[in-house]
Amino acid sequence: MIKLFLYYFSFDQPIQSFKCPQGIELVYLNKNDISEVRNLIFPDSITLDIVLKRLSDCEECYLARWKKEVVSYCWFSSQAVYVIEIGKYLQVQEKEIYLYDAATRADWRGKGLYPLLLTRILEQVSRRGLNKAFIFTDSLNVPSQKGILKAGFKKFQIIYSFYVFGQYLLWHGKITEKSINKLTFLKTGNNKITC
Repeated sequence: MIKLFLYYFSFDQPIQSFKCPQGIELVYLNKNDISEVRNLIFPDSITLDIVLKRLSDCEECYLARWKKEVVSYCWFSSQAVYVIEIGKYLQVQEKEIYLYDAATRADWRGKGLYPLLLTRILEQVSRRGLNKAFIFTDSLNVPSQKGILKAGFKKFQIIYSFYVFGQYLLWHGKITEKSINKLTFLKTGNNKITC
């Protein structure tokens, strides 16, 4: 069983501001940056092939780099994205975005990169007229929870995922915010957008 905490950020509230650590460069990537990505050194948690596939599928990324080494990253998308912990695709609604697959290299943890990246993503997408941003974290990942809350997100639901007889079963806890509709989970990610 996996227990996930779900968070949201509403764009009618101010976006937090954090100072970037000295020597770190923040980089926004989308499908137009595929050639530049080949010059970066990614941590073991993600391969260059995955990065190139996601960018070609119109997914976006914000990363922190030290020289040419990627030390932290977070992906985001407004299309259906596969969530490995629940074995399904999450499809956000129009004017919503989903942040996912964030990681910080062990030697850079505790320096505030995660909430910094989350808020830079919120700044990046705020010009698109969005209403909400969503993000999940495992209930055991306390540092991630702290970073998400520090960035201004609010917890609104718990999801339990059970893998039984080759398939995932989900139990959704009560949604604690009236402004949040039930999220849509799909078996396939066929609701792709054109970018």
